[in-house]
Amino acid sequence: MNIFSKKKRDDDNELLLEIPGLPQKTSYFGKHLSIKGKITGDDDLHLDGKIEGTIESSSDIKINTSAIINGDIKANTILNSGVIKGNIAADNKVSLDKTAKVKGKITTPSVSINEGAVFDGEMEMGATV
Repeated sequence: MNIFSKKKRDDDNELLLEIPGLPQKTSYFGKHLSIKGKITGDDDLHLDGKIEGTIESSSDIKINTSAIINGDIKANTILNSGVIKGNIAADNKVSLDKTAKVKGKITTPSVSINEGAVFDGEMEMGATV
């Protein structure tokens, strides 16, 4: 029985490794991973580590409790349970969980802030980012 399968991408000759049960088009950054620089793409991102730099995704970003982000973030939807020091811009929604800590500006058409979250900055809400 094969637990891994290979699939050829439509847009080039690169082979993708598919693992059954894991969502496709999602990139995971583990809690022991530290990155400096710019992250861009169209995959959903699940972040647990430390990132210094900008993050841009046309999809969704989930920042887990162990994540520390020092830089600006732009995405479709941003769900934060970790620490962000930088500006946040979301085309759809920003959600701050009870463990979230944010220092910076939030720009989004929709926001939810759970009790316990810490937000130090300004907010701009409009139809589109």
